[in-house]
Parts: sequence; C-alpha cells; structure tokens
Amino acid sequence: MTNFTALDIVGAVRGMVGFAAILFAPGYLVGSSGDLFRFRSRSFLERIAWAVALSFAVSPIFAILLGWLMSLRAVAAGFEVLAGGTVVAMLVQRRRFGIPWNRSTVLLASFGIVGIAVIVGSLVDIQQGNRLYLSVSVLDQAFRVAFTNGIFHTGIPPLNPLYRAGGVSPMRYYYFWYALCAVCMKVAHVSARQALIASSCWAGIGLIAMIALFARHFLDVRDRLYRVILAGALLLTVTGLDILPVFYKLFVKHSFSGDLEWWSKDQISSWFDSIAWVPNHTSSLLCCLTAFLLLWRTREAGPSRNNVAAIALAGVAAASAFGLSIYVAAGFAMLMAGWSAMLLLRKQETVLVARSAVAALVAGALLVPYLRSLMGSRSGTEGGANAGVSHLFQLGVREMLNAGHITGLPALASIHNSHPILLEQAARLTLLLPGYVLELGLYGLVLVLAICGWRSLSPSDRTAVGLALAGLVLVSFVRSAVIGNNDFGYRAALIPSFFLLLLTAEMLTRPKSSQWLALLLLIGLAGTGFQVLMLRVYVPLHVAARMPGFEGLPETAFATRAGYEVADRMIPATAVVQSNLIDPRSYFYVANMLYSGRAMVADAEVDCGAVFGGDPAQCASAQHAIRELFTLPAPSAEEAIARCHFWGIHYLAVARSDLAWEDTRGWVWALPVVGPAETDFRVVQCGTAPPTEP
Repeated sequence: MTNFTALDIVGAVRGMVGFAAILFAPGYLVGSSGDLFRFRSRSFLERIAWAVALSFAVSPIFAILLGWLMSLRAVAAGFEVLAGGTVVAMLVQRRRFGIPWNRSTVLLASFGIVGIAVIVGSLVDIQQGNRLYLSVSVLDQAFRVAFTNGIFHTGIPPLNPLYRAGGVSPMRYYYFWYALCAVCMKVAHVSARQALIASSCWAGIGLIAMIALFARHFLDVRDRLYRVILAGALLLTVTGLDILPVFYKLFVKHSFSGDLEWWSKDQISSWFDSIAWVPNHTSSLLCCLTAFLLLWRTREAGPSRNNVAAIALAGVAAASAFGLSIYVAAGFAMLMAGWSAMLLLRKQETVLVARSAVAALVAGALLVPYLRSLMGSRSGTEGGANAGVSHLFQLGVREMLNAGHITGLPALASIHNSHPILLEQAARLTLLLPGYVLELGLYGLVLVLAICGWRSLSPSDRTAVGLALAGLVLVSFVRSAVIGNNDFGYRAALIPSFFLLLLTAEMLTRPKSSQWLALLLLIGLAGTGFQVLMLRVYVPLHVAARMPGFEGLPETAFATRAGYEVADRMIPATAVVQSNLIDPRSYFYVANMLYSGRAMVADAEVDCGAVFGGDPAQCASAQHAIRELFTLPAPSAEEAIARCHFWGIHYLAVARSDLAWEDTRGWVWALPVVGPAETDFRVVQCGTAPPTEP
C-alpha cells in the first residue's frame, strides 16, 4: 500500500531542491555577474540573502515572458541552465564560503529546519491505514493545485482549469506563482501539490532573507545584526491577540473554526497563515520589498552602473509582484505614490522619486503581454454577472469585529431603518481600534511606542513607522470590489505588517524592553501554535464526533486519491474530468480537485469558476446538468453519455459518498471503468478521450 504521507514529504523535499534552481540560482547570477552593490565581496550569508531576494524579483516575470515564446519544458530547461551556471560561479568563489557560526546563526539555522518541518507537516495528508486526514488548508490549496496543474498541462498563458461550460477560456488571474510551481514540477518531477508545499517553504525562506537584508541595508543595524535577524525570524511565529476571541468562542460559545484567523471578518493574517495558505501573496510582498530596498540603496551614491542596474531590477521586481498578487502590488503602488508625493512636497529625495518613476515604467513595459491577456479575457464575477466589474477597489471601513453588535442594538433601530449604510460604516469605524488591538497585539504596542518616541528615531525607523501607519490607513478604508471577500484588505496588510515586524525585532533586541512586550509576545506565540495545531486536528475531531459533512471523509479521501493515482496513468492530461458539484467548501469536493489533476467543466461556486476566466452565461445550465448525474435515480448510461458529449466531459469521477453510487442500474455501474473497479471510488469514461500530449 502506498504511504501518501511519506510520498508527499519526499516530494516536498524534492520540490524544495527544484525550487533552488528557480528562487536562488537566477538571483545569484544576477548579483554576481554585475557585482551589484559589491555582491562578490559580501559575506556568504549576505550573498545567499541577496540571491534569494533577487530571484524572487526576476524569476516570475522571466518565466512568464519566456513561457509566452516557448514551451514550459523550455522554461524549465532555462532555469536548469541557470542553476548550472550558479554552481560554477559558487565554485569560483569557494574561498568565500565561510559562515560565522555563533549562537544566533545556529539558532537561525535550527529555526529554519524546524519551520520547514512544521510547514510541510501542516499541509500534507496524514495517512492511517486506508484513511487520509486532510489539513484545513486544502479548502484553499485545492484551487491553487488546480491552477498549477492547469499551467502544467496547457502552458503559458494558461487556460482556466475550473471552467469549460462555454468552451475553453484564457485564465484571468494573477498566476505567476503557479507558473513557477509548474516549472518546479518539470524540474523536480513532483506533483502540483508537492510543488505548492515546497513553494510555501521557500516563501518562508524568502521572508527570512528579506528580514536580514532590511536589517542590514535599511535599518543599518551593525553591532547586533544577527540578533535582530534572529528576532525577526522568530517573530514570524508570533501573531496578534487572536487567541483571545478564539478561546472566548471555544469556552463560552462552545464552537471553534479550522483556522485562528476566522474569528475576524476582515482578518490580518498571521505570518504562518500567509506562508502556508497564500505563498503567492507573500512572494509578491517579497518582490515589492526588493524593489523598495534596491531603490533605497541607490541613495548612498551618485549615478553609476550599479544604480542603473538597481533601478531596472526594481522595475523587474514590481512587474513580478503584480503577477504574483494584484492586491499586494496595488497596495504597494498606492503607498509608494503617497510617499513620493510627500517627498516632492517637502522637496526631499527628488532623485529617488524620479528613479522610482523609471522603475514603474520598466514594470509597465514588462507587463504589457500579461495585461493584454487580462484585458482580452472575459470573466464573470462572484455573482455570476455576464461582464466583469469596472473597478477593483471601493471605499469602505474595514470590519474586523462584527458591526452587528452595534447596528442590532434596539436603541438604534430607527437609524438602522432610515440610514442602514451610514450606521453600518459608523459601527465599523467605532470597532476599528479594538479590532486592531486584537489583530496586531505586540506589533500594535510597538507602533504606539515608536510614535511616542518619534524624535529619537533614525530616518529609516521613521520611514518604517510612516509606511506602517499609511499601510494600515490604506487597508482600513479601501477594500476589494471584485469578490465578496476583502482580498485587498487581507493581502495588502502584509506591507505594514512587515515594517512592524522589523521595528519589533529592533526593539526587542535593545538592552531594555518593556515587560508588556514579553507578555504580548507570548500570547502571540501561543496564537500561532494553536493555529498550527488546529490545521491538523480540526478534521479528525469532526470525524470522531461524526459531525455532518465529515462522515466517512478519511476513507473517501483515501479511496479518491488511490483511485486517481491509478487512473492518472490512463487518462490524457488534456482530458476533462467532472466530479459531483456539492458544496465547494466541502472536503469531499476539494478532495477531487486536489487529486484529479485535470480540468473540469464547471466549479461548484456560484459562477462555475468563470471569475477566473470565461463567460458564466452557461453556468446554471451546466451545473444543473452535472448535479442531475449524481442524484437519485441516477441517469442511464445513454443519458450520461449524451450529457458528457454536450458539455465536453470525457470522464466522470464518482465516490461511494455520492447518491448515484447507490443506483446499481445507473451510469455508475454501466460505463467502462478506468482503473480498479472494486474500490469506493471510480473514474468512468463517458466521452471520447482526447489525444495525449506529444
């Protein structure tokens, strides 16, 4: 019997090695070939940090532009060549491989190893015999796996793998990170799931590298540099006071969620949450920070070849950031525009402002092909409209605490009836400060202390405080307009969060620090620990309690994965495989998305997945036709074949948990099976299989 847990752990490790060719080698060659900011004479650890930062900046846009011209296999070969060149360059500089092993570096290395183990352990399936226990993260990870598989099979630009109801449609999404994961699949010969897990580990590595670079080149820390870096890395395990409302729900309301952040309607994610759940947004943050740091470093000298290279690379980094996460990049652009305007009004750093403008032009030029593909692809909205919305953002007060606690008061009933929107926004504004107290915790106190000691701050510290404050104001009053979730508020908050982390790391390493800081640090650490624990125990606890929607889940998940493992070798990569369209938040549904590796006609969401590209006009009809296949009485084989032909479905996936399984006279038992037939899961062929990939 295959041990899927061991398989994924080994695959994730292989994926991490493969990602070294993507997220280390290019940056090392860029820094070394141009001797950027005296790269060759830097210490080995600093060269590693710069190599990682520069790779995050150049690899995404490099992969996309090359992918538009060539196959994905050629893109992977390009990164393999760069990896070989890096090995040669490092061998030439082998005398500079010394690492200052001291207490801080040993602890930092140990933290990195433990951190990788925690990330991998939080994301893989845990197998016990013929049962698979899923992580809560699969509710989001399943979609990212589908995107990665879609790019792996269709190349760049990709097709939307979640929608075929109106024919194939180009993907309308920020897909650069999934393109890198697809390249990793080619380089390391791993699955999309394993590549995505490895990418989360590299997002964490990138954050540590960025903390080191900002501590040295932005905060200009020298005498306690390694302590600040270690403190910053350890702070990645510290969140706000989220555990307090979570424990209130647990012990008073007797309910709990699968993730620590779900108590808040407009969460500010912990660092662990951002690394494990959304590495693409974290990576976009790293690109934005790299662009900022490159431009900041040009202040130290006049015009030079290095400065020209730094400005160009800043533009490259900004272009990569946009394709990794439109929301993080847009937030960064807004902050930089405001910062530049302030500098111009004060007649300060005008040269830096001009260089930033040049970098923005470089980014725009590099993004032309990607932007043209976005503009040319139709997309629906979450509500299933026939055309996309005309804007991405709207004004509105952030809602972390439920405004209903105020708007539902009997004393405000008349205002609620006459001016409901005004009352809603006023209630959100009232709850904004206590919401930030809970969400920021330690980092909020550090911000207050920094503001109180403004006059004693260095120019870089003042810049960090200013960007943190401006970022918090931005995400407090600007929100997403495309989907129901406030994705802009969630993701753009990473920018002020990083500068708050830097300030906190610096403050904690000073000779005297407040006991309140230590107390809030421990509460934040406990919050992240509880978050890691819940990712793993939430599903087993609900299975053990026989909660609705969890009965038989481990057995079905195992049967589904085992069935797809066999069928995968027999089903062409370009085939359309459709499963039951039950609740998209159901673990039964996401298990199919995780393991299928193929496109589907329609997603279970309201818009059939057309929000990622496509015309949702056929959505309702497609979903109705598919759902009828999985109900009782089950349609005949002839009816199933007719529907498959009409909607372009090649295979149907069905499990014992589906109602149609019970009808022994229906299509489930009449159509030819692909793979083993004597299991609790089967894939049946209902259409002519497409040709295999050349």
